Amino acid sequence: MRRENDRMREEILFQQRNAVQLDRAKNVQAACRLPVASVKLGFETVRSRLQVLSGNLGFNGVRIDGQMEQATENRVPFQLKMQGTLEKIRVWMAALKALPYLTIKSCRVVVAYPKSDASIEMELDFQFEIDPAGEFEIRSLQAAAHPQGQEAVAR
Repeated sequence: MRRENDRMREEILFQQRNAVQLDRAKNVQAACRLPVASVKLGFETVRSRLQVLSGNLGFNGVRIDGQMEQATENRVPFQLKMQGTLEKIRVWMAALKALPYLTIKSCRVVVAYPKSDASIEMELDFQFEIDPAGEFEIRSLQAAAHPQGQEAVAR
């Protein structure tokens, strides 16, 4: 009993001393999964965000194909293809850092030399968690349903 009490006391002290670092790690982990109401709604939210982002950057031929048959309890693989310039692709890749719930599995960029035209093909994983409490972002889903709302999301 004494050993168990000592172990519990050490655990409490560890958590108190490292509370800031533990909170930071918890926040990073939480950011890597998007809370959603359902797999399909979550994927449509991601598709909408990526279409808005690619439209704002001026990409052409944007195609986002979800592979729902390969979805797991917390991950949906999908493919993305689009055409633009090499500079736009560089900006796109930098913008993906702001979406930590998307993991790049593979990326292929083809540049038409000497022109600056390029195409990009990516395989990504969308990581999510079903949120039964409904604390996910409803505004982005509603905005994606209306053309006027897409302008609001784009801003």
